[in-house]
Amino acid sequence: MSTDQERRKGRAIFDAYVSLRKIAEKYELEEKLAIPRVVFVGETSSGKSMLVQNFLRFPCAFSQSDVGTRYPILYRLRYNSTLGDNVILINHPATVKRLQDLAEHLWHVMEQIEREDGFC
Repeated sequence: MSTDQERRKGRAIFDAYVSLRKIAEKYELEEKLAIPRVVFVGETSSGKSMLVQNFLRFPCAFSQSDVGTRYPILYRLRYNSTLGDNVILINHPATVKRLQDLAEHLWHVMEQIEREDGFC
């Protein structure tokens, strides 16, 4: 299958999913529509953040030393047909100017939570 065919197939699948979601919303059946989700659970420092980073293909792991993730994190991925292959757009705080700074920003947020809430 060519790249163009793959792209059209991906778009068709995404459009079908969007249509299905709209129908589910219209008839108040959202809870019956299974939304694809992945949950990572494990022991402290077992590599969950790095696994997520590998799935997402951008530096989002905040663990630099000790315990990294202080609370559940949700990443919401959305399809955008106008983007080329291997292009990722990220909505992020205005203070984060470069993708490389996102992991550091998240690490500081985790540190702040630990200081303020005593959560370890």
